Amino acid sequence: MKVAPLFNGALPVPRYRPLDQMQSQIIDDAYMFCIIEVRDAPSNSSIIGFASFDRKGNPRNQDLLYAIALHPDHWSKGYGTEVTSGFVEEARQRKARWTNGQWEDTILMSICVMNGRK
Repeated sequence: MKVAPLFNGALPVPRYRPLDQMQSQIIDDAYMFCIIEVRDAPSNSSIIGFASFDRKGNPRNQDLLYAIALHPDHWSKGYGTEVTSGFVEEARQRKARWTNGQWEDTILMSICVMNGRK
């Protein structure tokens, strides 16, 4: 008996859409969408990214998918850390998502809000 292989051993390279093409879908899917801006002076500000909670999580379990995107000019300056303060990293899936032509980690984070639950 011959069986056709389901996997030929070569890993496929996923296609991706640039962030600007996915912007409206990200906003439409969000429970909460926030613009991240930097103010150099009271009258001078610039948008450097966004953060969102979207519907891809499971609200019944009180989990949501949190996403943050910053313009590369503003990476490694502490903005992502500031926006994400209050969350605790619990796990990391190495090279789990194909984003902008490269593999990126997915980080599982939590924030403890009990609201009377035990």
